[in-house]
Amino acid sequence: MEPFKNADEYGCEELLSSSQGFFGGQFWIWYQSVEQVVGKDKALEILHRLAHNFAELEVAFVKELWGKDFTNLEELTQCFDVIHKMVGYACSWTMENEYSGYETVSDCPVFNAMPDEYQGSGICKL
Repeated sequence: MEPFKNADEYGCEELLSSSQGFFGGQFWIWYQSVEQVVGKDKALEILHRLAHNFAELEVAFVKELWGKDFTNLEELTQCFDVIHKMVGYACSWTMENEYSGYETVSDCPVFNAMPDEYQGSGICKL
């Protein structure tokens, strides 16, 4: 194992990769801590509520980040592409037409940090 370097010795890619892995690990630490306090069923309910609330707030956040309202679906997908790659998703968009498209996530730091016992539970999947 390579020893830690001083902070200024890390390159941008190393820092981004480390931050992305830390993000995924922190999610699972939070989830497992909540599960220990309230139980698995209640923790899953909280996770679903959190995802719903996050989705509602994300609209306002991405408009602020982008600096304007989106004029079309392509602008919206460009913004989400930047955000998702910042947090470590390997993702791509397929546009079916100007009104419809979908994102394929092939790698995710939250999924990568997921403990084996949660695989296949529907919490997180690629």
